[in-house]
Amino acid sequence: PVQSLFVFVFFSSLYLLIYLFLRSRLAAIGRNISEASNSYMRLVHDVIATIREIYIWDKKTKVKERFKLLLLSHNDPQFLYNALSQIPKPFVESVTFMGIVLSCLYISETGGDVNSFVSRIAVFIVAAYRLIPALQQIFLCFSAAKANSVALSNVVNHLNMFLTANDSKLILQQNFLSMSDSSCLIELRDVTVCGDSNQIILDKVNLKVFKGEKIAFIGPSGSGKTTCLNTLLGVQGINDGHFYINSDCFSSFSSSWSESCSLVSQDVYLTDDSLKDNVVFFSDTNVDFERVNTACKVACIDFIEDINSKLGVKGGSLSGGQKQRVGIARALYKPFKLLAMDEATSALDNETEKNLLNNLINYLDEDMSLIMVVHKMDLLHYFDRIIVFSDGEIECDGSLDFVNMNSQVFRRLKVL
Repeated sequence: PVQSLFVFVFFSSLYLLIYLFLRSRLAAIGRNISEASNSYMRLVHDVIATIREIYIWDKKTKVKERFKLLLLSHNDPQFLYNALSQIPKPFVESVTFMGIVLSCLYISETGGDVNSFVSRIAVFIVAAYRLIPALQQIFLCFSAAKANSVALSNVVNHLNMFLTANDSKLILQQNFLSMSDSSCLIELRDVTVCGDSNQIILDKVNLKVFKGEKIAFIGPSGSGKTTCLNTLLGVQGINDGHFYINSDCFSSFSSSWSESCSLVSQDVYLTDDSLKDNVVFFSDTNVDFERVNTACKVACIDFIEDINSKLGVKGGSLSGGQKQRVGIARALYKPFKLLAMDEATSALDNETEKNLLNNLINYLDEDMSLIMVVHKMDLLHYFDRIIVFSDGEIECDGSLDFVNMNSQVFRRLKVL
């Protein structure tokens, strides 16, 4: 019993010393792993939320580079952690082996009782053989706990913030209770698009978009406006029909065309970066600051003075209308031939919306086309053409006066 107790105390002390020596290093490694994992997951979330923009703006290579860098920043500390957590076992075994060898040499040199020594060393070896794996598992548990303490601390802090937010919300609720073909940019001919259940979303649509045109898509919900917009951008495949880019027929949209387009979605996703980084959108090098400032000016971004100001996670420090203006500035920063806006001003107040559209119309030159999905009738006078959609078809196409006289769907929408 005394020998077994001695063996237990000896090896436990050895493992404890190793843990005390490595714990600060393990905590630092855990912090690096946690930060890298958070950055990686934020990038995954950002990419999923902005997949259309990444495809249209041809930022796939930039995104891949970001992923590679984040994987390296995660894998390096993870490899170091795995190595450090496995060090004690071979180290303790080596120390034990060297101790036994030195003891044997000492006994042989001093002429001690070999039989007694062999019986004791046998007990020591058997106890070490049983103890070391168990102590190694305990060490791994403590190492994992230390390395993950940063992540656990973050979870606890977020839970505390959530509980505090719930308490504050309850208080607030209680208080509350008191042209010509030569200028044709893109054309759809008899294009049909079907959904997952073969339901027809666009039915034999024919549409020409000319250079410099400003077009409004209008129609009831589910009439095919956004699907047609996505088809023109090249992010929506077609089931039948043909499309032409600069009068050239294509069987599928080329990436070069998508690179010529820019997009503002209704729900703008902002990354946890500065205003400048959100506007340039994954373009870390060769930033054109003059173009950034011009885009922000056209988009009426007067609520942030410094373009390096952080916008928070998902733009949490901004209102819905402010997020949309950042999204518009992002779209204007990118060189384009076609600017698509899918209800991109729906969250703006009337005055800001009119100022922004005036700026935008003045900004666009004769080679830049604009297509905007619109629901507000008082905005239609900004556009050259009004295209009225109904049940996946173009019901009417012409000037504001023309559709007002000839479109029953348009007149119903005016009443609504």
